[in-house]
Amino acid sequence: TREALAAPFGRRYTPNAASVGGQIVVYAGQDWLPVDWCSERPDCSARGLRSVWISRDGGQWTQATAQAPWEGRGLIHGSAVHDGRIWMIGGGLKAAPPNQRYSETAAEFTDVWSSVDGQTWQLETAQAGFAGRTHFSVLATRQGCFVSDGSVGTQINVSNELFHAPDCRNYRPLPVPADLP
Repeated sequence: TREALAAPFGRRYTPNAASVGGQIVVYAGQDWLPVDWCSERPDCSARGLRSVWISRDGGQWTQATAQAPWEGRGLIHGSAVHDGRIWMIGGGLKAAPPNQRYSETAAEFTDVWSSVDGQTWQLETAQAGFAGRTHFSVLATRQGCFVSDGSVGTQINVSNELFHAPDCRNYRPLPVPADLP
């Protein structure tokens, strides 16, 4: 069911959404300048979004904060909710370099932030224990949080790494089984 024709938080590329405390929280993502959607134009630059929006029904949205304390970012696939907290783990931005058609990595982050409500965020660690990356996956389980795959340094440098943190803060690599290439 369509709950709203146009959400007040606008168009976002790779935002995150999580459910915590009986509400939906939409946070992070990116758009581009000088217009909000020009990922393949060479005159565009990436802008990381820092606003956070909450809703109890998916139709009515309230801005929890216009400027979360973390650097704006997106390119994180999935969301992690562990022990009643949203965990934002790393992320980055991409934009088309001058005179190029396709987007490339513009920023990568390795910090970890958490929030119980989407409004108040706290820095958990400045360095999660893995190299910065974009377009990676996150997952929270009872055993902690996992980070897998992603593009490291450039969009074409794709990783098959897997990291785990029981506390969702301090990540350690998990070994690749010997029978896999």
